Amino acid sequence: MKKIVAIFISFFIVYSMTCNLFAQDNNASNLDLLANNAIIMEAETGKILYSKNETEQKAPASVTKIMTMLLTLEQIDKGKLSFDDIITASEHAKEMGGTQINLDVGEKMSVYDLLMSVAVASANDSAMALAEHIGGSESGFVNMMNNKAKELGMENTNFVNPHGLPVDNHLTCAKDIAIMTRELLKYEKTEEFIGTKIYPIREGENEYKMRNTNNLLWSYQGCVGGKTGYTQDAGYCMSVVAKRDGMTIIAVVMGEKTSKDRTADLEKMLDHAFMTYDLYEIDLENIKKNKIDVEYGDTKQVKIKVENTEVPKQVIIKGSQPKVEQKTKLDKSVKAPVKKGQKVGQITTYMNGEEIYSTNIIACDNVNKRSFIKSLEMIFKNMIEL
Repeated sequence: MKKIVAIFISFFIVYSMTCNLFAQDNNASNLDLLANNAIIMEAETGKILYSKNETEQKAPASVTKIMTMLLTLEQIDKGKLSFDDIITASEHAKEMGGTQINLDVGEKMSVYDLLMSVAVASANDSAMALAEHIGGSESGFVNMMNNKAKELGMENTNFVNPHGLPVDNHLTCAKDIAIMTRELLKYEKTEEFIGTKIYPIREGENEYKMRNTNNLLWSYQGCVGGKTGYTQDAGYCMSVVAKRDGMTIIAVVMGEKTSKDRTADLEKMLDHAFMTYDLYEIDLENIKKNKIDVEYGDTKQVKIKVENTEVPKQVIIKGSQPKVEQKTKLDKSVKAPVKKGQKVGQITTYMNGEEIYSTNIIACDNVNKRSFIKSLEMIFKNMIEL
């Protein structure tokens, strides 16, 4: 009877702990967001922590400019463009309307200042000037936008312009916005642009101080930037990025009725993510052998090593302790010839029974197949040693 009671108590404790973890994890269902479309993503892993109608296509307004900034920084990273390059504004750029810095036809401005005006002031004319310069034309740049979207796996996106002003079939979704925001964060200068609060454009009497449209930069601890958007058709949209305790969170909302609702929902989403989750770092076990036997080689053994020792971090429920296992498979020997980098084994990491990472064990050097003369030498040497 005592054994039965003990088993029951043990089961109840385990069950309670499990329910507690799932209760924490499912707190997101109680967020009561005003937005109909939203998503929370951890940036380093790409893990989705919460979603609500995240694949429904919607007009994104100026959140579109995330892709415009992404392609600009990509061109700079490839060496095809420089921050110091000067761009001349066209008639088409001038006539954009909406939010702008009032570029005049023929006005010259650096890529850096244009990009800053896109990030800080959400300038439509600046977005068009960059697009025409990089893509050769608006349509050329839009093709680049859609190709990049396809490359990133943004399955519910179709861009028609580089700024987000209303036009038919210019659509994306909360999930795709999070994906392109995550990609934008990979560029070194991104936070410099999206996180700048005030930036002066032009000089002298024509100087104008732009104020960032992202109010969370002032009000939310850890906010490093983002991109706002609004049109009557799209409503209030935003992708925001915040960092705390080594974790970077992307939160996206679309179609909010007011900017106040947008801010409230995003703060609620970020708070939930930081209070509920942590990033967990796993150390890769060292392999027990540092050499492996080589059959028919001109040397008897070859040095081996783990190809990649960095296991990607994992998102866990805050306060939980996951079960981590690592299994090593290593060949007993390998036949010559052996090529440097050749796979001779594998280490697989599991967390709570699920495979999360696998990396190869590889040969460090080349080993040639031994010649007939070399074989005789080795036989003779072995006989002497005996």
